[in-house]
Amino acid sequence: MSILGALASYIYVDWFNTHGKSTQLASIVPIMLICLNLPPSKRLKPENFYVPGIIPGPKEPTALQFNYLLIQLINELKELWQGYHFSPTSTGPSGAFICVAILTGIADVVSMSKLTGFISHSGNHYYNFCTIHKAQIEEIGTPFHYTHSYKNHKSTIAK
Repeated sequence: MSILGALASYIYVDWFNTHGKSTQLASIVPIMLICLNLPPSKRLKPENFYVPGIIPGPKEPTALQFNYLLIQLINELKELWQGYHFSPTSTGPSGAFICVAILTGIADVVSMSKLTGFISHSGNHYYNFCTIHKAQIEEIGTPFHYTHSYKNHKSTIAK
């Protein structure tokens, strides 16, 4: 992003076992934002990560629980998308105005499906708003009428 004060970031989410490859399970979920405006050599240094949350285990949250936990971050990002003015500093006597955009997400397949609200790799439908179950593959291509709504979307990803 070449606009003065515009920060481009990506969101990183991953579930992992705190006990490594052990048989003990304790899943933890870090949520991180990484600024793409930084040079690649500095971008992935821990001191440059923004960690808005760490979701503790012992089990990973469901898609609906994860969405609920993301609400606060989404609200903050909506405010930052509109722009935010920081108070004056020693290097900027008039303060600084920034806006932030999330350009992409980095995650494995399971994490990305929960982050984006899409059906997971083990889902029973072909895509989010598909009304045909995998068992009904012979019915693909036949006309069907279905009103799509947020409520239907939530119930589909909860399955």
